[in-house]
Amino acid sequence: MSDHSTSIILALDTSGPVTGVALLAAHRLRELQLPGGPEASRQLLPQIVALLADEALALDAVDAIAYGAGPGAFTGIRTSAAVAQGLGFVLDVDVLPVGTLDALASSVAVGDRRWLLTVIDARMGELYAALYRATPGAGGWQTVLDPFVAAADRVLAEIADAIDQRWDELAVVGATTLLPGLSPLAQIHPALGVTAGAIARLARQMLAGGRRFAPEFALPVYVRNKVAQTLAERFPPQS
Repeated sequence: MSDHSTSIILALDTSGPVTGVALLAAHRLRELQLPGGPEASRQLLPQIVALLADEALALDAVDAIAYGAGPGAFTGIRTSAAVAQGLGFVLDVDVLPVGTLDALASSVAVGDRRWLLTVIDARMGELYAALYRATPGAGGWQTVLDPFVAAADRVLAEIADAIDQRWDELAVVGATTLLPGLSPLAQIHPALGVTAGAIARLARQMLAGGRRFAPEFALPVYVRNKVAQTLAERFPPQS
């Protein structure tokens, strides 16, 4: 069996307000972050080149390419998927699509909390959310509610049913300020966001578990079909 702990993984994320590139080589993680948004597509390749140069590595030293597959900003997740796919073809290496909410879940320590809710701002008055349950002994999280998009009150209603109102067993990470009705019993981690470093670490676990994909399968994950509001929705008529 291959020792994936020595694999060099390049990870990309443009799913949110930060453009991130990470390089995981053995136990060393290097990461660069710049503002995202419209500049993400221009910044991504220069960041990759700069990060590899800092580590004195050529591009063909990379063994696999991971990317934040979504959910997230529509153009952003398309950008990461497209760059990962292109580099995967050029280098003839596997690609590893990592869910952004999974990456968020992997970034936080919540002690003995049994449930973990991850939330990302989906704009248009909605959130991307997913719910996880702790797996004692396995050292991770099991997905209970797959990523979905909904308004804050609907997210809380879905979670309340899933955890049987046991808010004292719940941790919440991400865009927590957009959940004004959240129980004060929940453990809150508001400052964390998706990072390329978290994506790289999850990608290594995927490799170890035999999960890998050919470049043609480097696709974004869409949770919402509608990606923009109409002018009438953005500027409703005044009564």
